Amino acid sequence: MHQPTLSSSSNATSFLLLRPALRKREVATEGMRWNMESSTDAPMKGVFECKLCRLTAPYSYYGQKPPNTHSVVLLEECYIIKDPFTPTKDKFLILGSQCSLCKILVCIGPECSLFYSKRFCLPCVNENIEAFPWEIHQDLDRRKAHAKSQHRKGTESKM
Repeated sequence: MHQPTLSSSSNATSFLLLRPALRKREVATEGMRWNMESSTDAPMKGVFECKLCRLTAPYSYYGQKPPNTHSVVLLEECYIIKDPFTPTKDKFLILGSQCSLCKILVCIGPECSLFYSKRFCLPCVNENIEAFPWEIHQDLDRRKAHAKSQHRKGTESKM
């Protein structure tokens, strides 16, 4: 049986699942039974793929009200999976959503999208930058500076 392989960075809010788990089991939780795949609380509904960075991960829910949460309502329809890094049933990770302009699937990574009342992929943000407030311009400048410094650190360590 294949087990999931996870990788995560300290400030990343999403994860990469390299191989989907195939094993199913039933687990009783809060009086309800869930058909589970590997370490998630719900059956996998499909595989989310960011069209920009190619992050792929199976998702167990799509919508605004994640399972096992009582008062959480998200501001957008999201692809969601149970947080594999905690045993708590009500913890989840948002993988991504649809760009509200071009409708492609994008992850929530800072290199791929931003949320400003709706989800926008960075190519759409850059094409329509004049429509966004000054704070978004500043945020994009910070992201670019951070990406450049990360790139420099990577090339310096190889020398």
